[in-house]
Amino acid sequence: YATGQQLTDVENVVGQMDAEVKTNTLNVQTILAYLDSIVVGGEGSETESGHTHSNFNVLETITLSKIAEWDSKSNNDLTVNLEKYQHLVIDGDWTNAIQFAIDSGVKHLIFDEKTYFVSKRGQDESSKDYCVLINQKQNITIECRRGAKLAIDFSLDNLPNIFCIQNSSNVKLLNINGEGVKTRQSGNQSELYTGGCIRIYKSDHVVVDGGRLHNLLYGVQCFNSEFCTIQNTTFTHDYYRESWLSGAVPFSAIILYSVAHSNVLNNTIFGGLRDGDLSIFGGSTYKCTVQNNKLYGYGYNNEAKQSTYLGQGLTVDQGPACCHITDNSIYGYYFGIDLKADTYDCLVSRNIIENCKCAIADRQGEATHVKETLGHIIELNKIIMHDSWSADYKLYGTYHMMGIVCEKRQMAIIRHNHITVRNITGGAIVRTPICGIYI
Repeated sequence: YATGQQLTDVENVVGQMDAEVKTNTLNVQTILAYLDSIVVGGEGSETESGHTHSNFNVLETITLSKIAEWDSKSNNDLTVNLEKYQHLVIDGDWTNAIQFAIDSGVKHLIFDEKTYFVSKRGQDESSKDYCVLINQKQNITIECRRGAKLAIDFSLDNLPNIFCIQNSSNVKLLNINGEGVKTRQSGNQSELYTGGCIRIYKSDHVVVDGGRLHNLLYGVQCFNSEFCTIQNTTFTHDYYRESWLSGAVPFSAIILYSVAHSNVLNNTIFGGLRDGDLSIFGGSTYKCTVQNNKLYGYGYNNEAKQSTYLGQGLTVDQGPACCHITDNSIYGYYFGIDLKADTYDCLVSRNIIENCKCAIADRQGEATHVKETLGHIIELNKIIMHDSWSADYKLYGTYHMMGIVCEKRQMAIIRHNHITVRNITGGAIVRTPICGIYI
């Protein structure tokens, strides 16, 4: 057995590990060899109990004690500024520094006021490229201070997602500012569900709170997860002002796919370019809440620039059930809220929908297989139609605009909605064919 003096020597060396290993100034193998000689009297020898040096029983006891001591400290002692790892930055690329900080067990990682460029580092379990991986972690917070920004270069092909959170629990991303930038005229090709800021995969209790995601193909994607919250985040793009974005059309700001018991709250989205700026789909999606969000489509500030057919604000498609879509403001889309094939028992209530070709639709959608939607309740919504929409595409029959459409659906309840038309063309009367409710 080790003597009291030997134990004291071991504790001293472990203290050196605490101070020096973290700064990469001490070779870990050298420390272990030294501890080996202290605890058992040299390589290959045995203690009285017959244990060889490979067991490191005394070292293990003291090390676990030290870890427990670290964990018992206040949260401030576990908070680390990313600048601590700036020696790992290569040619202005912070990817390795961020990954090292996360892998080292930091509980609260802070980004200061500057731009942190990141690049592709690997693929997650679903074969999607990422820059930074948070894998099998619990109780970790990543926070951007005011002025901090993470950026990926859109000049590259096969764009990665900035963050991937995988097989993790209780992860918080606070005030994350992510942006796509371009340094030369090339690239822009990307696989589906890449080129975004945050991808959540097979995780639970993940919170994305605050920040701005700009000029990215996706904002926050949440796949095969539960009890997640996306809130207080703004999604913007310069697609109509910057020519370099012509090959990188933003897709969805927020995606929930096969996600249960999750919330999308108080977000602001500027979009109108693709099918579903806020998209909820997948057969396992159940009891999700979408509330108090503001969605602005292509036509939100320019009546002449109206959304295309795929300019859909909030879509529910192919599987979700018992979702609540309430108290949202949606402006300037082709379809404001679009309930499509194979969706069930959703509540659409107290939303304000303005200047959309069709405000709320309960329909088949683009799916090639024909499946029903059942049991949706559409109530207490305020719908304001503008008479400025062009007549190039007629929705049903001769109608150019519609308040609520229920097409080949079953057991829907449509009640207590307020539907009006705003005459903004200046004419004496509204001349565009309009239908309030079409069944």
